Amino acid sequence: QPREKGGFRKGWAYIVSHPNTLAFLFLSWVLPIFIIPNFNALLPVYAKDVYAGGPDTLGMLLSAIGIGGILGGFVATSLGNQKFERRGVLQLDALLLLGLSLIGFALSSHLWVGLVCLAMAGFFEMIYITTNMTALQLSVPDELRGRVMGIVSLRSGLTPVGAFIAGIGADLIGPQMVTVILSGAALVIAVV
Repeated sequence: QPREKGGFRKGWAYIVSHPNTLAFLFLSWVLPIFIIPNFNALLPVYAKDVYAGGPDTLGMLLSAIGIGGILGGFVATSLGNQKFERRGVLQLDALLLLGLSLIGFALSSHLWVGLVCLAMAGFFEMIYITTNMTALQLSVPDELRGRVMGIVSLRSGLTPVGAFIAGIGADLIGPQMVTVILSGAALVIAVV
């Protein structure tokens, strides 16, 4: 079966003409720009400079995120078929709590407090991702879902942009302040 031409244009036209889908798309951009850089670009700096550790400390920080993410995945799957409106509220609550968890991590000087905050961040990140993708897909008709999700998948290209910003910021003002600023931006987006 030949592939239909203009799929990208049709997907983008649908996104732009439907405010809910557009909002969910923009919300999916929050993670690669404001949240994920804290996990992939800044954690080695935290391990070495903030917690005076090495590879073992970095491993513990990454494991805390993973453990929280696994628990968040279990909770997200147990939610089942809630109403669409509830998913949107849960998504924003998860983003708000994710930002607060990362701010708590940035402000903690003890490793064990940082590990708890990172586990909470991983937990809320998984709930946020799951609810965002579910709400996004439910806002699109079946015949356009593939086109729209293809456009949504382009968000992974934003991760290096966020990491670049976080890296420069860590050099200029320190990793903790960068985390507070990036997470604070995510909080503002959740509130708005």
